[in-house]
Amino acid sequence: VDRATDGNPTPTPIPTAIVPVKPTYTVKRGEIVNELEFSGRIAPVEEEDLFFRNSGRLRAVFNKRNDMVEEGRILAELEIDPLERELESALLELERAQVRLEQAQEAHAYEVAVAEGNLEMAQIRLDAQRSEATPDKTAIASQEKEIELQQLALDRLAKGVDPLLISDVSRAELNVSKLQADIADSQVIAPFDGQL
Repeated sequence: VDRATDGNPTPTPIPTAIVPVKPTYTVKRGEIVNELEFSGRIAPVEEEDLFFRNSGRLRAVFNKRNDMVEEGRILAELEIDPLERELESALLELERAQVRLEQAQEAHAYEVAVAEGNLEMAQIRLDAQRSEATPDKTAIASQEKEIELQQLALDRLAKGVDPLLISDVSRAELNVSKLQADIADSQVIAPFDGQL
């Protein structure tokens, strides 16, 4: 009688488990480096194209590519010698106009103080003449006229200094501003800290 056919089940053999071979490493001292290499493009957070706003001949370039620069630094400029001379002259004219205005304002303040003092003195003389036991009507009339004249002088001074002196200062300031703007248009200036 054959066992395979006797009707009893035959046990299935269990395969032997395969034990994986684990790698072994030699322990050493040193740095562990996990290095990745790839290509890419680095884009700045803030970028601006720089250019001259005027045309002309280049006078100087103060920096080169990849230099680090600070905001406000002049990077390059055109030939601006005539503009610089004009600016110097305009600054002197502005200074002269300001001095003339200041002198006129000081003289005006003095004239106002004198006129106020004269008016006050005229009023005191009138009050004294009116308080006399027998006032002289002619002297009182004359003193009242003096007060009118002193008040007219004070009213005239209330208009202030000569407006042409103020206009001269304003015109000189505008001229300086225009020349400074022309010079700035002939320069390339770093708009922020960064690398060229």
